[in-house]
Amino acid sequence: MRVNECKNNNQILNLQDNTNEIDFFTNLPKCPYCKKLSRPAILMFDDCEWIAQSNFMWIDWQQTVNDIINKETQNSLCILELGCGKNVPTLREKSEQLLNEMPNTKLIRINPFEPEADSQIDLTKFLSINNGALSALESIDYFISKIN
Repeated sequence: MRVNECKNNNQILNLQDNTNEIDFFTNLPKCPYCKKLSRPAILMFDDCEWIAQSNFMWIDWQQTVNDIINKETQNSLCILELGCGKNVPTLREKSEQLLNEMPNTKLIRINPFEPEADSQIDLTKFLSINNGALSALESIDYFISKIN
């Protein structure tokens, strides 16, 4: 989560005087400074402000990961992509771009309907799982527990 600038959050969330809704909203993350609600650090539709602010953080993150991978030959990156479909392909494109650009990188794409690669990628670095996220993660967890 990232903290958004302080705003009147009752207007943003359009809360009504309903006990169940208010109970639901009591467990949301809040800004540690102003105590207003935080927002997810994800791109939402018509969210140009987020793109500008987050681009610097993304570049810093990518450089840090690249430095860590290049520092030691045994370091690697695994991109675990859950349920990213082709209707909003931004994450799929970014995952495949990172797979092609960063050394020692693998991509695991879990999607019950569209698990295939969208572009030319090294298929030895790509695992496609045709399943729902929860079921696939439970299976992966089961097999890892058997290895250990």
